[in-house]
Amino acid sequence: MAAKAPIERGKILIIDDEKDMLFLLQKLLEPHYDVFTAQDVEQAENIIAHQDQLRVILCDHEMPGCKGLEFLGRLKDRRNPATRILITGFSTEELVTEALNSRTLFAFLGKPFTALRLTQLVQDAEQDWKNRQGEHVESNGIPQTEQAIWRQKLSRAAQSIFGLGSLALLTLLGVSVIGGGVGLLILLLLYVIKSALGIDFFADRHLSDFF
Repeated sequence: MAAKAPIERGKILIIDDEKDMLFLLQKLLEPHYDVFTAQDVEQAENIIAHQDQLRVILCDHEMPGCKGLEFLGRLKDRRNPATRILITGFSTEELVTEALNSRTLFAFLGKPFTALRLTQLVQDAEQDWKNRQGEHVESNGIPQTEQAIWRQKLSRAAQSIFGLGSLALLTLLGVSVIGGGVGLLILLLLYVIKSALGIDFFADRHLSDFF
């Protein structure tokens, strides 16, 4: 009987100048990942230079010498592929706005946090890394995976407009009867659009589908 292949463990880097927090994060994640730790940016840069395929980088924001968001922004500018998470207990509006505008982060990890919140967020971040490994840049410079996301969003938006359920369909039929030829033309146009988009008129939508 052939031996089972070993389960692949993702590599994660944690950066925090507080030893206790660094130790806690390491203990929570090392059962599932190969965890590397650094207490400052210099140590982190050394690890990044010598470790291939780092999947997730968790970095504390309040560190002496260099803010976490600033350091993660540098990694983004260098096109480091690791998914970036900022750890902070002070998520001010200014900080959130800066992070969103720069598109530096995958997520915030706010203090205090639970072990479940930490592990789930890291799992999501690792999945983001895996998804991006297969993306190919097309001639317009937009990754296919990002295009697929936008196509899905557009499809869902169109579905919310046209997929109104049986009541809406009856209303359109009523309009077609009242409006005569013009109403029939409108109904036919809507049918052609929904067919092109692969939309089902009878798929009722709910707020939970969009939030």
